[in-house]
Amino acid sequence: MSDSEFLEELANLPSDQYYIRNGEQFAGRRHAEDKSLNPKKVFCPTGSRDFELASPPCCNTASCSNPLQWELKRLDNGHYKISARGAPTKEIDHLLFALAIDRAEPDEWIITKRRPVEGTRPVYT
Repeated sequence: MSDSEFLEELANLPSDQYYIRNGEQFAGRRHAEDKSLNPKKVFCPTGSRDFELASPPCCNTASCSNPLQWELKRLDNGHYKISARGAPTKEIDHLLFALAIDRAEPDEWIITKRRPVEGTRPVYT
């Protein structure tokens, strides 16, 4: 596969909801966060490989979302807007944060596909 074919394949990753892993552990926001409107730190890894992937049992409203579920929105330029619990993300001081309010422009992200090892699922970075 040439580099141009590789990039064309990458551009077809659809907008959808995903789980993001760092090795065997999941990345995401904490269930409990401070109530300020400051950016919320994203943890990668969250410290557990046994995180419950479904919404917490208390979640019966639209405002309660899974802290490990991410939304990727593909843009026309092939980049992505990535949201954690509904908040767009941005790199601040080399760390990943979810923006609680529109104080800063969220980042556009480039997602690349690693060359798969035979017999394994595709890995995106």
